[in-house]
Amino acid sequence: MHNVKHPSLIIQENILYLIYSSIEELSEKIVYRKINLDSSD
Repeated sequence: MHNVKHPSLIIQENILYLIYSSIEELSEKIVYRKINLDSSD
């Protein structure tokens, strides 16, 4: 189970960037996702 903290969203040129802290049992990590919003994909 993940707990999300400090989410941030950026949209730039049809790309969504999602950055957040993920807290697992004993550690915390930064997660980065890049999602193409172009409908042709």
